Amino acid sequence: MFMLDWYAHNSRLKTVHPAEKVLFAFLCLVLALYFSRGTISLAIIVLQGAIILFYLRIPPRYYVRLLLMPLAFLLPGCLAVALEIPAATQAAVMLTLSLGPLTLGISSGGISLAVNLLLRSLAALSSLYFLALTTPFTQLGWLLRKAMLPPSAVELAALTYRFIFILADTAQSIHTAQVTRLGYSCWRNTFKSLGSLAAGLLAKSFYRSQLMYMGLISRCYDGEFRSLEMYYRFSPGNWLLMGGVTAGLLAISRIPTFLALF
Repeated sequence: MFMLDWYAHNSRLKTVHPAEKVLFAFLCLVLALYFSRGTISLAIIVLQGAIILFYLRIPPRYYVRLLLMPLAFLLPGCLAVALEIPAATQAAVMLTLSLGPLTLGISSGGISLAVNLLLRSLAALSSLYFLALTTPFTQLGWLLRKAMLPPSAVELAALTYRFIFILADTAQSIHTAQVTRLGYSCWRNTFKSLGSLAAGLLAKSFYRSQLMYMGLISRCYDGEFRSLEMYYRFSPGNWLLMGGVTAGLLAISRIPTFLALF
């Protein structure tokens, strides 16, 4: 998470207008969720991956780790979608699994639906990663204020964002202390350390959040974070590029499906 914020602050697109980056990520997200074809989802994944890896120069290992993180719940969900209860007259079932009186089957249609769902999820995820790797929260907060959102909502989002980092830093500190004391040397110590980590995380995070609030109060915090005004200019070239990419993705969505799986 800390590296994600570091890459956002040092991105090659940090001087680009935040609205352009948000609009581009939103367009890719909407196209990935609206169209149910795997071709456009795959095109968005390749496009965002090329931008992140080759233009933003994010290390491939780090980007692959970001993509693998949500697979822990994406793969079980897709597997549940692929499973179905076959009808007695259904002949398209490829594999059956008997669980007592219940019989589950996997058909070609279920596999196609599961793969399509996985590709759409990864396409939407890659669009959000593009936004997270190019736009710091300071720019997003500035954009939200320019969009005339209530100041309380913007400040709540900023505090929540900060508290997430406090929670992650506290968990990392506790985990480092446990590792130095061989807290994860065996399975028994691992479960014991994880319980201690979960128990101490809430108390320490609450204490650190109170220290942060006291620091804000000592600096005359009155419920609103005031900062220097940012100045950005819209780029006609970026708008033309976004229009071309959108038109290209729409054209891909009209291509006849050449694989039954898609």
